[in-house]
Amino acid sequence: MTNQYSYKDYTQALAELSVPQTTKAFFAESPVKPYLSSGLYQPVPFIAQFPAPNRTANSFFSRTINTIDTVEHAMGLMHRTIFRLNPHTTASEVEIAKLDEEMRGVPPFILLVKTGNGLNGFEDTIHGGVLASLLDEALSSCVEQYRAALSDQKTALYTARLDVSYRAPVPSCCILIIKTWLRKREDRKWFLKAELLTGDGYVRVTANSLWISQKTQSGL
Repeated sequence: MTNQYSYKDYTQALAELSVPQTTKAFFAESPVKPYLSSGLYQPVPFIAQFPAPNRTANSFFSRTINTIDTVEHAMGLMHRTIFRLNPHTTASEVEIAKLDEEMRGVPPFILLVKTGNGLNGFEDTIHGGVLASLLDEALSSCVEQYRAALSDQKTALYTARLDVSYRAPVPSCCILIIKTWLRKREDRKWFLKAELLTGDGYVRVTANSLWISQKTQSGL
């Protein structure tokens, strides 16, 4: 079982947690090695795998599918440009587009996952609901990183819409690469997109999502 942490917000969780060495070692010798050796990304823990003490949050990823035959390894990659963003500013669509161009279109957040054979729906095929959950968590990490860098808001963020398109079956016991982008922001609304690839580089699933931040107390 993964160690607990005293969760307060996303940035604090990143500061308190670390990627397990076994996970780093696994991905360093896998087909996704170029992402780690490029120098563009900072490895970060997959926070959903860490149970929050005295709370029921994260139980799905930290307990239910945190076994050797479900999600064997998981790790996030945060684009280092995100660390250089000016805090407490508003991310307009123009600013986001400029940032995306500066990053040459590469995704600001990537989730790497090694799956087992305990997530199957059809024979040797990962259940689509599990894939949707992984996409949702990857998008959550992406939007939280942007919010931490671009805003001083600390209200909760919720998935309001998640549109998933399944292009091809995803085999079990494989490496998943989930790339995420922030498309635009309109006040409390955050629009994101994602692609789920297998280790062979083939795009299997795509998604578009809308996240909404909770109103501040003064706005209620």
